[in-house]
Amino acid sequence: MKPDISTCYHEAGHAVAAVVLGRAIKKVDVYPISGRSGVCVSLKQPPGEKIFKKCGSIKKFMRFLREFYNRAILCVLAGPMAGCKYSGRTFTSHCPGDSKDYKTVALLLKNYNNSFPKTLEIEGMSQIAALLINEPEVWKAITFLAGYLENFHEIDGKSVRDYVNRNIPKKRRKELKKDYSFLSIINQLDQS
Repeated sequence: MKPDISTCYHEAGHAVAAVVLGRAIKKVDVYPISGRSGVCVSLKQPPGEKIFKKCGSIKKFMRFLREFYNRAILCVLAGPMAGCKYSGRTFTSHCPGDSKDYKTVALLLKNYNNSFPKTLEIEGMSQIAALLINEPEVWKAITFLAGYLENFHEIDGKSVRDYVNRNIPKKRRKELKKDYSFLSIINQLDQS
């Protein structure tokens, strides 16, 4: 049985955004199990004492933490944004499959102590995730991966990373990572 193609785009959106933003993933699948229609498993956990010591100061650690949560939120929202773009619908927390992502983002924002500016909460971050998945090379990678998932139902994280690295040049990936960093997003909002 073939999976729903919008689910394939949804999971591909999570995976490609994760690789572009420098987050490791273990696997992506579109098997309907336990009330979910797919999963993208990330390897990154919130930073702890080891990272704190490596940062060397509270200020550097807080900067690292802010960027960690920024990337995590963008990766979570890239899934619904890709599914929406493919199916031509608007992202809301009421769409099946998207509501779990919406709750995850709300939890991430809460865990970060609501330190994100109000303009960057879920609506603002959704718009930024939409911009990320609309980058031509990112959308091309999402489309390829969605087609792969539709046919084969799963892919390991290394294969996703290899595909993205082969098809989005390193220089462009660095630009995207910088363009979608927390400080870059804040500066863009300040200019508008």
